[in-house]
Amino acid sequence: MNALFPSRFVLALGILCLAGAASGQTTFNVTASGNTSYVINGVSDPILTLQRGVTYTFNINATGHPFYIKTVANSTGTGNQYTTGVSGNGSSPGTVTFTVPASAPNTLYYHCSLHSGMGGTLNIVNAANSAPSVSVTNPTSGTVFFAPANVTIQATASDTDGTITNVQFRVGTTILANDASAPYAATTNGLVAGNFTLFAIAADNGGARATNSVNIVVDAPPSVTITNPSNGAFYVAPVNVTIQASASDTDGTVTNVQFLLGSSVVANDTTSPYATVSNGVPAGNFVLTAIATDNYGARATNSVNILVNAPPSVTVTNPLNGASFIAPANITIQATASDTDGTITNIQFLVGGTVLANDSVAPYAAATNGLPEGNYTLAAVASDNRGTRATNSVNISVNANAPPAVRIVFVSVSNFVTIKSTGTNGWSAVPEYQCALSSGNWTVVPNFTNSLVNNTNTTTFDRLEAVCGSSNVFLRIRNAKD
Repeated sequence: MNALFPSRFVLALGILCLAGAASGQTTFNVTASGNTSYVINGVSDPILTLQRGVTYTFNINATGHPFYIKTVANSTGTGNQYTTGVSGNGSSPGTVTFTVPASAPNTLYYHCSLHSGMGGTLNIVNAANSAPSVSVTNPTSGTVFFAPANVTIQATASDTDGTITNVQFRVGTTILANDASAPYAATTNGLVAGNFTLFAIAADNGGARATNSVNIVVDAPPSVTITNPSNGAFYVAPVNVTIQASASDTDGTVTNVQFLLGSSVVANDTTSPYATVSNGVPAGNFVLTAIATDNYGARATNSVNILVNAPPSVTVTNPLNGASFIAPANITIQATASDTDGTITNIQFLVGGTVLANDSVAPYAAATNGLPEGNYTLAAVASDNRGTRATNSVNISVNANAPPAVRIVFVSVSNFVTIKSTGTNGWSAVPEYQCALSSGNWTVVPNFTNSLVNNTNTTTFDRLEAVCGSSNVFLRIRNAKD
């Protein structure tokens, strides 16, 4: 912290200003603190208030640091000396005496001719003048600001035997502003991170000065970056999203990283590596945010956008699962499909692992061409406008085209007959009769109403209206292809 008047000496400075002007203190013992400052009556480079018409003695015990009273601040070398009423300028060691003339300017300086950092201010006042008082009212000492900081400094100042002519505001040794009228204030412009002493220096119409200061902290905010997922990442709902972030602080520590999904808090993580999981994220567009907080309460935010896509839905509507066909089979496969947050761009039909066709327009359908005997899985794969897929399938069987089975049944002359079918899928039982088994002529039983199509070992009853004029009727059940 570079400060013209270090904060640890502020109280001592106020005492010296009063002692020189009011209590009659005229002797100052001067030593050196290395090459950085003079130590006068135990205080480093204090502001001294001297009265016109009073003689002051400076006992110099600072070998190698010639002590000069000068007209210019921070002036090394032997130039810019103030000599009126001064004897012993440049003593090291030795004695410098200064009888302050009535013509002395309101401000003089003492300085080492060899080292630029050693020196201070001499406030010259009239013998009857009391020093003013000043107090920094804003900010309070210890206040924390976040960089870059625009800090408004406010002060009150008064003078019991005159008027305040100016209040000078400083940030460290840098003059910020001079304000000649109350209310006294100045504003910093973009203070960077660091520790600062803010000064208010009041001057009265007699040239006396008083100083007050406060210390503040300007905190650099932390930094945070979401490292996973990347911006624009794509997921399929519902999804568990792992969120990871890195965070650091150049002038302190990171105390917490808060993760949000939209405006909802997912988790707070106080230990690196910073991460959490958002479970079961539904379809939608989401903003993932990481907010890092440092030990002074400063925050930094980083966010990414993700897309969670709802998959489409698809159903094979024809044929039904478990359907049976006769080889060679030409089967029409039909499907319905929809997408809640987009559009269906394609339906791909497969027989086993072989692509049969692609259909991009509803109604979605494709046809096989002469499937041979075997068991097959027929699948429909729907794709939406974001490339997400969904699959539905049915299992079918394709059977060999076997010749019809014939069973001859002896039936007595009766008006009723019981028929037990041997029909198989794709075939139907057809009752036929003749009067003589050797004739070879079979006639379809008339008015037979019960269907035996696709039934196996099914018992059915019907009236037999065949009359042969003899005691016997011969009946056969023939399996006929539909």
